[in-house]
Amino acid sequence: MFVKSSKTKLVSLLMFCFIIFGGTSQLQAYTQQQNNNLSIKYYFPIVANNGGFNQIVPPPAANPTAESPAEPTSTPVPAQPTATAAPVQPTATPEPIGGGSPIDPPPNTSGSINDFVTNKTQTDFSNAGLTNGIPTYPNVIEINGRSEGEIEAAIKNAQPFTKIILPAGVINIGTIDINKDNIILSGSGNGCGETILRFGSNDSGIHIGRGGYTDSSSNLTANANRNSRQITVSNGNAFNVGDYVLIRQNDSGEYFRRDLSRNSGEDWTANNATQMNKVVGKNGNTLALEGGLNLDYLTSLNARVAKVNNMITGVGIENLTLERTSGDSAEYESANIYFKYAANSWVKGVHSIKSVRSHVTFNKGYKSEVRGMYLDASYNNGPGGHGYGVRLEGATTDVLVENNIAKLMRHSFIAQIGANGNVFGYNYSADPYGEGFGEIYTDLSVHGGFGHSNLFEGNQAQHAKIDNIHGSNSSNLFFRNRLEQDINNYTYKDQLMSKGASTPHIWIHENQYYNAFLANEIGFPGANQATQTVGFDSGRVRDNFTVCKYETSNDGERGCGRTRETTINHGTYDHLRNEFMWDNSINERDFPNSVYLNGKPAFWGNSAWPSFGPDTLQLNETQKMIPAKSRFLNAQNGGGSFCHTGR
Repeated sequence: MFVKSSKTKLVSLLMFCFIIFGGTSQLQAYTQQQNNNLSIKYYFPIVANNGGFNQIVPPPAANPTAESPAEPTSTPVPAQPTATAAPVQPTATPEPIGGGSPIDPPPNTSGSINDFVTNKTQTDFSNAGLTNGIPTYPNVIEINGRSEGEIEAAIKNAQPFTKIILPAGVINIGTIDINKDNIILSGSGNGCGETILRFGSNDSGIHIGRGGYTDSSSNLTANANRNSRQITVSNGNAFNVGDYVLIRQNDSGEYFRRDLSRNSGEDWTANNATQMNKVVGKNGNTLALEGGLNLDYLTSLNARVAKVNNMITGVGIENLTLERTSGDSAEYESANIYFKYAANSWVKGVHSIKSVRSHVTFNKGYKSEVRGMYLDASYNNGPGGHGYGVRLEGATTDVLVENNIAKLMRHSFIAQIGANGNVFGYNYSADPYGEGFGEIYTDLSVHGGFGHSNLFEGNQAQHAKIDNIHGSNSSNLFFRNRLEQDINNYTYKDQLMSKGASTPHIWIHENQYYNAFLANEIGFPGANQATQTVGFDSGRVRDNFTVCKYETSNDGERGCGRTRETTINHGTYDHLRNEFMWDNSINERDFPNSVYLNGKPAFWGNSAWPSFGPDTLQLNETQKMIPAKSRFLNAQNGGGSFCHTGR
C-alpha cells in the first residue's frame, strides 16, 4: 500500500473506507479535494494493530499567530409587517447554513456491493441541515394576547409560510402542538429574552408533528451501496415523488453487537440499521433519493423501505425563552421542544431552561437544524433517559446541530437508536453532570442502539464516549474537537473527586466498530495532571484515550479485540502529557479544515479557524476559543445574550 499525496491544502470532504484483505484486517481512509476542477485523493492505509496506535512524538514548533477571535455582532433583522399578507411562496434567498456552501457529493467509491464485508465507505456529511438554509416566511401574524388558546388559534388559522410573532413578556402554556407545515413560531425582538413561554406539563412544551409510517414495506430487490442515491424496490407503485421514507434492514454482526449480559430484553435496540430519506424521482420500481445512503443496504438483510405518513415540514421555533417550571417525571417521548416525523424544520436562538428528559429531541427527523441555543440545566440528571441536551434518535438523519451552548447536562449532544448522517458542529458544553456517578459525565455521546455514521466536529466539550450501554455503534467520526475535562470549573468538582473520578477524555467501549478520531485535542494548556490522570484497574494507569476497559484482546462477548482493530486514532494531541498520538501506518498528517464545510462558518467572525487539531497548537487560548464558548463567557459576565439568533 502507498500514499498518494499533494502539497495542496485540503479544503473539502474527509471520508473513510475500511477494507479487509484475506484474513488480515486493513483499514483505508481517503479524502477528496476539488480545487479548480482538480480532484486529488489521499489514501491512508491503516493496518490492524490491536490498539497500537499511540505513537508519541514531540509537539510542533510555534508558527505565526492567527487572527484574534471576536464574537460578531448580530445582523439586524428587518422589521416585519403587522398585517397578514396574502399567502405566497417563501423567498428564494434563504439564510445560509453555517456560512459554508455545501460541498459537491463525492463519487461512490464503495466498490462491489457483493463483497459487503470488505467495503465500508464513510458518509457525505455535507448533506446535513436544510438544503438552502433557514428560510424567511413572507406572511406575518403578531399576537397581542397572552393565552395558549390565542397561540393555538393563530397556528390553526395561519396561511402556509407564516411567521407568528408572540408578544414580549411571560406567557403560561401547557403544550403547544404544531401539526401543519410551514409555520414559524417566534418571540419578539432579535434576541431570546423578550418572550418567555413557561410550562409545567409532563409532556413537551412545544410538540411538532405526530406522524407515522406505513406498516407494510416494499423490499429492495437489489443491493444498494452506501452513498448511492437510488434504490430498486418490489413495488414502486407504493411511492410517489415527494414522499418521505424510512429505509431499514436487519442487524449485521459486522457492525452491530449487543452485550447479552447487559442488553437482555432490550428489543428496541435491535434492527436500527435504518435512516430517513425523500423520494425525488421514480422510474418504475427504481426510486431516486434526495440524500445518499449511510449504509450498504442488502437484500440478504431484508432491506426494505416504508412510506412515512403525515411528515411535518418547514416548522421553525425561533428567538424565545422556553422554561419548564416542574421537575415532575416526564414521559419518555417528551422534551422542551419535541419533533416527531419532521423534516426541513429548525430551532434557532432559543434559551431552553430546565429540561427533564431533553431540551430538544428529533425522533425520525430529517434534514433539520438546531443552532444558536442555550441548553440550560435539567431537573433530573439521573439514568433512564434524563438530562439530555439535544437528542437525535429513531433513525433521525442529516440533522445539523451547530453553534449551541450546553451547561449542567448529563449528555449535552447525543446520537442514539439508529441516528445517522447527523453533524454536531462547533458547540460548547460546560460542566456535564450525572447524578450518582463517580465519573466525569459524557457531553459528546453516541449511546447505543446503533448510532452510526455521525460527525462531531470542532466542538469544545469535556468528555466524549461511544458506549455499549445499549449495544454497538459504528462508523462515527470525531474530528478537530477538544475534550477538556476542566474539572476545576465544575459545579460538582468536590463530589466527583470524593468518588475518585477517573474517566478518560475519550472512551470507546467494547463492541464499537469502525469509529475514527482525527486531529482532536485532549485537555488544555496548563491542565492539572493530578485531577485529570485516569486509571481504571488497581495499579494500572490507562491512557487518556481509552479503547475498551479490559486487558484481553479476544474476550468473547466484550469484543474488545475487534474494537481496537477497527478504531482509528490519528493526530490526537494530549496536553496533559505533551504528546501526540499517531497511527503508525498512516503517513499523511495534513488534515482538512472541515469535513462538512468548505469555508469558515458565517457566525465565526474574524476568529482563527479551525480552532483545534495538531496544526493549531501555536495559537493561544483566546485565539482557540470557539464562538459558542466566547458567547457563554460574555453572557455570564453580563456582556450579551447566551443565544445566537443570526446565521
